[in-house]
Amino acid sequence: MPRIAKWLGDTIENLLDSKFPLLTVIDVRNITDSIKRITFQGEPEVSAFSIGSAVLIRVSDTEYRNYTPSAYDAVKGVMEIIVHVHGSGPGSKLMNHLRPGDVLRTSIPRGIGWYRETVPAYILWGDETSLGLAYSYHSRFVQQGNAFHYYFELNEENREAPAHLGLSNYTVFKKGTVFNNPALLNELPVWGFPENETTYVVTGNVKAVQTIRKVIKTMDKKGRILSKGFWLEGKTGL
Repeated sequence: MPRIAKWLGDTIENLLDSKFPLLTVIDVRNITDSIKRITFQGEPEVSAFSIGSAVLIRVSDTEYRNYTPSAYDAVKGVMEIIVHVHGSGPGSKLMNHLRPGDVLRTSIPRGIGWYRETVPAYILWGDETSLGLAYSYHSRFVQQGNAFHYYFELNEENREAPAHLGLSNYTVFKKGTVFNNPALLNELPVWGFPENETTYVVTGNVKAVQTIRKVIKTMDKKGRILSKGFWLEGKTGL
């Protein structure tokens, strides 16, 4: 529900307050000028989520946005999101102005988990909006010994963001150069790990997701694809 009437949002949150818990901002850190890591604290059960799940945050009186938790601590009730702040939309405005001590409501995490320990190899594709998901995967990959690689298409100002987040095994392309170009995608030596069934996780810009999915299907017949478009030019509230 990207946009609903204020009275309806108030009513839903009051009637289903256990589904929309209050969280307090306890830390805000800049990864780059446009990427922030924001940490919240609430009741312990608030932070119980699986990789790939999302929380719905009310960013104005009438609008909501989905965010992917990047880390959690179920014992301490701590949840973290990594957000791309850009433009003048209500989501970016809210995230850019959050400070420690601010309180807001979020939905409880929802969605099917996108990580399976039994899957030997993962390749992730995404942009700035995918960094939180990439970060949430990383510790699992390292702990479980999965083969993995990240492919990001980022603005130049965010080129070092994966390094600042402590990610490894990644390649960064300049924004707008590869992900929407099937010919260039076909030439990349990135299709699967030898002798391993590979799961591809594709998120970010809707058009790029669609293009990459099509190429994966032609390049790796055995590959499994998990995908979700997070944003699209001219479209709000995905």
